[in-house]
Amino acid sequence: MLRTALRSLRAHAVRFALSGFAVVLGVAFVSGALLYGESVKAASARVSADTQPDVSAVVAPGPTDPGKEPPRLDSRLRDRLLKVPGVASVRGVVEGSAFVVGRDGRLVGSLADSAGVNYQADQGGRDARYPLTSGRAPRGAGEVAFDRDTARHAGYGPGDKVRVVVRGETRNVRLVGVFTARDSRIAAGGTLTAFDTSTALGALGEGHGYTQLALTAGPGVSEQEVRDSVQEVLPSGLSAATRSEALESDGGGANGDKISGLLLSFASVVLLVSVFLVANTFTMLSAAGAREHALLRVVGATRTYVQRLVLTQAVLVGAVASVVGYAAGVGVGAVLKSAFPVITQASSSAGSGGAPLPLFSPAAATAALAVGIGITALAAWLPARRAARISPMAALRTGEPPQPAALRRRTATGYAVTLAGALGAPAASDSGDLGLVTCTGGVLLVGLVLLAPRYAVLLAGLLRAPLRRLAGVRGTLAAENARRNPRRTAATASALMTGLMLISAATVGVTSLSHMAERDAAREATSDLRVSAVDFAEMSTGTAARIARLPDVASVRTEPGPAVQEREKTPPTAVLVNAEEGRTEALRRRIVHTLDNPALLVQDRGELAAEATRPYTPFLNLTYALLSVSVFIGVLGVVNTMAMSVRERVREIGLLRVIGLDRRGTAAMVRLEAVLISLLGAVMGVLSGSALGAVAVLGQEGAELTVPWGRLALFLAAAAALGVLAATLPARQAARVPVLRAVGDAG
Repeated sequence: MLRTALRSLRAHAVRFALSGFAVVLGVAFVSGALLYGESVKAASARVSADTQPDVSAVVAPGPTDPGKEPPRLDSRLRDRLLKVPGVASVRGVVEGSAFVVGRDGRLVGSLADSAGVNYQADQGGRDARYPLTSGRAPRGAGEVAFDRDTARHAGYGPGDKVRVVVRGETRNVRLVGVFTARDSRIAAGGTLTAFDTSTALGALGEGHGYTQLALTAGPGVSEQEVRDSVQEVLPSGLSAATRSEALESDGGGANGDKISGLLLSFASVVLLVSVFLVANTFTMLSAAGAREHALLRVVGATRTYVQRLVLTQAVLVGAVASVVGYAAGVGVGAVLKSAFPVITQASSSAGSGGAPLPLFSPAAATAALAVGIGITALAAWLPARRAARISPMAALRTGEPPQPAALRRRTATGYAVTLAGALGAPAASDSGDLGLVTCTGGVLLVGLVLLAPRYAVLLAGLLRAPLRRLAGVRGTLAAENARRNPRRTAATASALMTGLMLISAATVGVTSLSHMAERDAAREATSDLRVSAVDFAEMSTGTAARIARLPDVASVRTEPGPAVQEREKTPPTAVLVNAEEGRTEALRRRIVHTLDNPALLVQDRGELAAEATRPYTPFLNLTYALLSVSVFIGVLGVVNTMAMSVRERVREIGLLRVIGLDRRGTAAMVRLEAVLISLLGAVMGVLSGSALGAVAVLGQEGAELTVPWGRLALFLAAAAALGVLAATLPARQAARVPVLRAVGDAG
């Protein structure tokens, strides 16, 4: 059996290669995502293990009663904890957000991971946690030290004047030292700015004492023992945690899991589309090899043997595709690692940073083999059963294979499943459960796949007359060929339909959300200018008062609260400014110059609207990029179907050439048939995807549906163009069929 299967694979290598390539793409996505996830987890574990190795436990404010402030973390509590048995040392830590302004006037590094810390110099002017590589320790409010990565990226060195933003205020200070540090924030691409303890207590601790106390255990004492001993003496409102528990809040590994999960979900789409291509390939090969299978039955092969033969071919194709796909997955993982650097590849300060991408992972390799072989065998299951049902008498048949069974049962089932999906979509959308909406979309997709043969017949019938007027007999022949085997046409179109359904649903949903955000931003823009902080930053108290004193200002109010006070107790979230008539742009430039703070945004109405829609564009582009792989596989399906269809109809093409159809007409017939198949998949995909996206949008409270007619029309036009492109080689193959050999071909 194995020799027979291998001989068949060699005889139809090109046909199997196309379907195998689709599986390769899916396996590459799966293995690449898993390898990337393992790399991120290893990097996160390494960084966590190296971060602040002198810490065994930390004490920080815990849950308190509403309206009651937690006890202060001050020197008296620090001295008290130092006397707890098992505690070797206690360090008062002050941490908060601090941003570094580069030479180009922009903020440096990841804003989410940019922090300020206190430098505790000993008698020799050194801090064991932040060992200096050059310069000295900061000694006053006008001096800071940077970690080595920050200094290198910003282009600063000891002695340079630098700017840092702390609590919404820009400070002009002097860089006096550069240090190394084992800190996960540096490995994540952030910055570390060190102040002397006195300055840090005022700037970062807001005058409320230390932000936490870090404890180092004595010899032979575990983290848990230190935590438990300290917890017993802490006042209410403070809690102790081990170093491991404190580092669990680091989001590097979690972000890596999210990205891997996103890639795996797209990989599942690619694999689903691959099923159509593989199933269609084995169906067509089984039909073409019906006589061969019948001869095997004549010489004694059982139905089980024939079925196992076809499945063996599928397993061999899946195994080869899995190996090639895993190798390609290493490249995908490397691309992901460079495109989504959750943990930096190498951190000179942290000493570890990223972990190399594993070239071999047992889990990823097992998943690649399971997915590749499993998907291919599953797709070939029905074709194998059909091949096993071939009668030995088929060996005597010389004409076309018998017509498949009627579509009545499949069509009825398809209508029932589609109706269930359509009725369940509004309820799923109202529930707000994304998983339920996804399941409903899956039910709708299954129903449309079942109905695809029926719609193939209907579409070909509707377009027959227009095609006859447009292309004459070539159009008529193309329409008849498309409806000759509706199951084959539907399976080919379903691959395109799946990708375009998801793309259309995402386009309608994201476009609607983008327009809603733009509308809300325009409605909320009740002033000429809006001053607000960038993400992870804040405004300083007194910002509104400084703006109110500027020329060309008509009115100023703050959010929250309309009043502008010279001494504000809490910083506002935004400042709304109205300018004198015709002075908006001049006032905007004056505010930017006066505040001189790159952590603050000064935006007019148009910029607010653009900022509101900004997050949606990258997401939609990423969706297009990932789902385009499934569309590409759909195009491969059209190429494969048309190429095998031309080979099946060699004698028919020869007869058409004999009665007057020239080479150009033959090629045009094949191209029109490919366009019909592509349009079938595109129309079903765009319509169903648009409906699904519309239901998801309308299910949200206060949502307004925006249909991007231009983009949806572009999808249909692109599908037609892809059909022409996919038919290029099959059309050339059909046009070059020798007439005399074709007429004599027995089929």
